[in-house]
Amino acid sequence: MKGGNCTGNKKVVICSLSSKYVHSPLAPWCLAAGLREFGNKNIEYKIVEGTINEPIEKVAERIAAENPDIIGLSCYIWNIRSVSVLGGMLKSDFPGAKIILGGPEVSYNSSEVLSIYSWCDFVISGEGEYPFAALCAAIAGDGNFDIPGVFRRNGSEIIESEPYIGEGEPPSPYCKEYFDALRGRIAYLETSRGCPYSCAFCLSGRCGGVRFFDIERAKREMLALAKSGTQTVKLVDRTFNAHKERAKDLWRFIIAEHGKGIPENVCFHFEIAGDILDEEAIEILGSAPKGSIQLEIGLQSFNEKTLEYINRKTNTEKLKANIKKLVAPGNIHIHIDLIAGLPFEDINSFGESFNTAYSLRPNMLQLGFLKLLHGAAMREIPEKYPCEFSKEPPYEVISTEWTGRKVLERLHGVEDALERLYNSGRFSGTLEYLLAVTGLTPFEIFDGFGNWVKEKADAFVSLDDYTALVYEYFSEVPGVNNSVLKDKMICDRIASNASGKLPAVLKVKNDNIKKIRPSIESVPENKRLPGVKRGFALLESESAAIFSDYVNKDPVTGRYALRKVYYFESEARIMVIREEIEKDYREVENLTREAFWNVYCPGCVEHLVVHRLHSEGGAIPKLDLVIEEDGKIVANIIYAEAKVKDEHGASHTVAIFGPLSVLPEYQKKGYGSKLIEHTLEMAEEMGYPMVIITGSPEYYGRFGFESAAKYGIYHRDFGKDADAPFFMVKVLDEEKSSKIKGEYSDPEYYLVTGEEADAFDADFPPKKKEVLPGQLH
Repeated sequence: MKGGNCTGNKKVVICSLSSKYVHSPLAPWCLAAGLREFGNKNIEYKIVEGTINEPIEKVAERIAAENPDIIGLSCYIWNIRSVSVLGGMLKSDFPGAKIILGGPEVSYNSSEVLSIYSWCDFVISGEGEYPFAALCAAIAGDGNFDIPGVFRRNGSEIIESEPYIGEGEPPSPYCKEYFDALRGRIAYLETSRGCPYSCAFCLSGRCGGVRFFDIERAKREMLALAKSGTQTVKLVDRTFNAHKERAKDLWRFIIAEHGKGIPENVCFHFEIAGDILDEEAIEILGSAPKGSIQLEIGLQSFNEKTLEYINRKTNTEKLKANIKKLVAPGNIHIHIDLIAGLPFEDINSFGESFNTAYSLRPNMLQLGFLKLLHGAAMREIPEKYPCEFSKEPPYEVISTEWTGRKVLERLHGVEDALERLYNSGRFSGTLEYLLAVTGLTPFEIFDGFGNWVKEKADAFVSLDDYTALVYEYFSEVPGVNNSVLKDKMICDRIASNASGKLPAVLKVKNDNIKKIRPSIESVPENKRLPGVKRGFALLESESAAIFSDYVNKDPVTGRYALRKVYYFESEARIMVIREEIEKDYREVENLTREAFWNVYCPGCVEHLVVHRLHSEGGAIPKLDLVIEEDGKIVANIIYAEAKVKDEHGASHTVAIFGPLSVLPEYQKKGYGSKLIEHTLEMAEEMGYPMVIITGSPEYYGRFGFESAAKYGIYHRDFGKDADAPFFMVKVLDEEKSSKIKGEYSDPEYYLVTGEEADAFDADFPPKKKEVLPGQLH
């Protein structure tokens, strides 16, 4: 029966209590859509929203103000306690009103709910749009209570019904009143119902097979929600990519509309099965604008026996490979989760699953605890899934035959540390450092620290105090250099906290900061933009300053860009080491010309090499550095990649550098040495196995360079058996370098002739070429 939002004899109030205000409930609007589609003209409705964090009396007052005849309350594990209080209050104030409960928390224990809550008149099991509208119509006067999905009393008898599963697609919940009420909060969107899986801990598989709504409707609603003022549209489809082609179509649509019909600051969040993604889907997702899509991928466990026992169908190897591919581009926020307390999962098995999940480097790794929901197989078949669990919501498992109470309590410490250290994004660099130097596994780090903290602080410890605890604990772990640890924590703090202030434990006393900061910020690209707040700090373990400007937070990591600028003092002056940028190119080319003019030959060719590295993209940007004094570039080092071809024809990538240029008046002051030492460390951090150069063994030997022949590498121009001590190698990674032997050849950028150099030099101010002693040619 068609109906309308018109004034009539019965007033219906639909209420949902969210866990937080930012979550806008969808269920009441779905029920309202059902009233509009299937309802009685003698019924009008009002939606009242609330949260479990506000006084229940306030919510009751808002409902009471509507003088309701019928009250519908949506029930979930997070709000059922509040609903039970609210329902009793409302029945006391409005004894003649009919109270209807619905939602997943009461759908599979409906008779029990009616037995417990005397104030409850009806319970709807399953989908609600049609049963709720029909029930309201029956209460309003048509008297037909024989409605699918409705549980009710008949005297002392409870009349039961099967959970209602509709056919086709339900009416759209989105109307003017919905958008008026949204007010920028997280919006929820449903484009399908049901789930193709039947996991023993979940209810989604009990909702019938998957019904996909019209794809054009989905696109219209995506656009409408994107334009509503929200920043996040969360898809509630249980497995969004169950229909692979449909999912790809909708992802393409979002990408195509980004910045057009969909504002650039809007993100769509999807729950997917990661192992069923194909290469085309991964390619599509890899092309998404940064921050436009989030993916939540359920893992639960990597224990194959566990997954099989809980009916979780997962190709774990493909899942791991796909997650790595999704994480690699850095354009999508990836959220994965594990569940503690599953069958056959003891502490060792769980630790292995944790370490595997962590190694995938998601943006968020959620550790949840198994909850035995009403209607889930793990609750309904206790003989197969024996465990002890709380009888109060959220029905969390307390103990299993594989995981005892003490272990699960211990895992709560891991969960707390995981949330604060990793998922918060506030200690990312610190964790990378700790994993690199301690030899501990990720699980050992979070287990050890999380349970130590439980003994030291309560759940409401401030960020500054928590930071002090992090330093206190890890500064005592073998392998940790306290100065480096503090610097990693300083970098994390500046990049993740827009206050720009360091807690007491991280403050470094350096009397030179008043001299160093102005010198660094005098460089044009380091200047702070007007009105933009900046966090600035000096590091303790190296001569470097770091800063973040608190604008344009990364939508995937939630962090601000962190810049590191190295410096050193020379003759009481601050010299800044920084990356070369495009506007420096001509100045650096001229610097190179000045540094090498008439040194190895009359005139020079080195400035053309630098020009080619610049113009043809041969330079490695992070290893193309300059030294600057008061805005003047006085030295430069530039790196490129080269190849060593082995006897099987395979090519291995190595790093090379040169020219290394210092203005004549600044030579013999150690500037070149500063650049070499600094960039060799950076090249090692970037994963290059070795650096190859041609130069003076006496000079470069002090930096650890040795004859390339020692490592089975020869220069194509000199020959395999040539005595060439000037052709040298600096090994950065012994394991990787041990696999590199064979013929080296210079990249084409370096292959310039004197004639080409002369032609290029014509664009520079004239300089006299001279033949001098010591020149090579």
